[in-house]
Amino acid sequence: MKARRLPVLMVPMVLLFVLGVACGGEEPTATPAPAAGVSAEDISSLVAAAVAAQAQPGASAEEIQAIVDAATAAAAESGVTGEELAMAIDNAVSDAVSQAVAPAPTPTPFVAMEEKRKLTVALNTFDSEEIAPHLSGNLSAIALVQNYSDHLMGLTVDNEFTNQWGLSKSWEQIDGRTYEFTIKEGIKFHDGDDFTVEDAKGSIELLASEDAVASSCLYCNNWAQLLESIVIQGPDRLRIHLTRDEPFLYDIIAPKAGADSYLASKRKWEESGGNSQGWEAAGAPGTGPWDFIDRGIGSFSRFEAWDGYYSPAFKAKFDELEFILTAEDAPRVAQVKTGEVDLAISSGVFVDEIRAAGLDIRGPQQVDSLYLNFYQSRDPAHCTNKLEVRKALNLAVDVGAIASALYAPGTYSRSASPFFTPFDEGWRPDLQPYGYDPEEAKRLIDEHCPNMKMTVYAFAFGVAPEMVDAQDAAVTYYKAIGIDAELIPTDWTAVNPIVRGSDQLISEQGIPNPSGVHVIPAARNFGEKIRTHGLWGDVGGSVDGIWSEKYVDLRLQYASDTNPVTRRALAQRVAKLMYDEYVNIPIAFRNLIYASNPETVCGWTPINGTQVGLMFNTVEPCR
Repeated sequence: MKARRLPVLMVPMVLLFVLGVACGGEEPTATPAPAAGVSAEDISSLVAAAVAAQAQPGASAEEIQAIVDAATAAAAESGVTGEELAMAIDNAVSDAVSQAVAPAPTPTPFVAMEEKRKLTVALNTFDSEEIAPHLSGNLSAIALVQNYSDHLMGLTVDNEFTNQWGLSKSWEQIDGRTYEFTIKEGIKFHDGDDFTVEDAKGSIELLASEDAVASSCLYCNNWAQLLESIVIQGPDRLRIHLTRDEPFLYDIIAPKAGADSYLASKRKWEESGGNSQGWEAAGAPGTGPWDFIDRGIGSFSRFEAWDGYYSPAFKAKFDELEFILTAEDAPRVAQVKTGEVDLAISSGVFVDEIRAAGLDIRGPQQVDSLYLNFYQSRDPAHCTNKLEVRKALNLAVDVGAIASALYAPGTYSRSASPFFTPFDEGWRPDLQPYGYDPEEAKRLIDEHCPNMKMTVYAFAFGVAPEMVDAQDAAVTYYKAIGIDAELIPTDWTAVNPIVRGSDQLISEQGIPNPSGVHVIPAARNFGEKIRTHGLWGDVGGSVDGIWSEKYVDLRLQYASDTNPVTRRALAQRVAKLMYDEYVNIPIAFRNLIYASNPETVCGWTPINGTQVGLMFNTVEPCR
């Protein structure tokens, strides 16, 4: 009735117009007398008869009465004769009603609107749940920022740079310290504002800010050390000047191996109060394929597909996206079975169950290396500072048993070093896993660190829920050779200060030989891996594990070498050096496993070589 009511209620206006024409279209100088011999009751009856005669089935009594009332009021103020009024009403009502309420010749059955397609993803952790792009880091971003924000450069599924998506139309390395980017035109934020070269400049400056360096942002410390200045060259071009030669700047600009250089708007950040609460209240406006809608801390986050996304090929395929937090593996798989969720991250131990339930296994391939890390081995007060102890810890752990317990056949391969994978220049297929020799391990411990104690932190990232199981297993093996190992459950936020390290040695805090499990992204150059997953904060790193400062110099030598031949030779030499020094305990090179509902998800193209560049906008619905 809503489509019919509006035109019918316009009839009184038509009547007034007709009456005006009958009066000659001139404004009277005095109120005319009512039409002689025509009472209000006569007019009402006349209009009611006209409507009843002219109206097709479907006009309501209320609509007819509204016409009658308006016509009566109009006639009371008019000076036209009853004959003129009757003719005007008859013609007006006939025209209006025939246009407003005439039904279609053949009734059309009711057709419901197409139901919106919603993609629901279950994760085991939302990490820090930081919603600001420059503060979130790549782990927290999975359920938040990476969906509504974008990078300056895009990647193909095989980790090749592309401008099919990403905010840059083109890019050029001018020299070792200078890079130039041309920004695409016509890109909009979700709130309708234009994305400009000033926004790109301001976003990168935020990534290099003190707040960003102190946050969960994994690569912001790198930005702070590298960035000298950003100069706007024109309405669509900016030039980045670095403090040193850096052949691998593109690696942290694009989401290669999960780099977290998400862009938004410095201006909008400041307008919203310069804090995460204000940013969220402003709707967290980004340029990504999804528009942020709502979230509940520790519960859910919701998005809608962004119709205005600048890259048609990478527009979201589903209409809505929701992440829910389900901490345990088994309930997540059950949620896919029942249809409650469409995708759920899973540990490798559930692969057989996933397949037996008729579910699909999807996700990026060859994403990272899982390894046991010894924090602050550079500390002389820690036994892990000794080569013999690091060797003993490797020989003490049956890595093959742990890997086969965590991962199903076909979803992993053994690794000899977490720092070098087939994606890297330093890949050495001649290096083999260390092997398992608990007797030799115990002998080395008894000789070089009797009564050894260890503090093992049990935490997991959303990309690797099996990390806790690996830590637990390692403690069992350590205890078997006489080490007093303590497993301390915690989370990444709590352990982060210890992991990052600084020039202040944590042995002074009474923490003996700290350890934990980490994952190193696969598709990243050796220089970045050794920095982010080996070095400590004061020398530009973020996971304090490599025992010697000589690796700092080797990393800088590699990172400044623009000759790919000599750079590859150096990387392979360092791979052998780290292997011989038992820097840490490599476990496995793995795929990321998502249980997938085959009735709702018929395709997915995440970026291989990374566990966090998940590209949920490429998930294909089955209907």
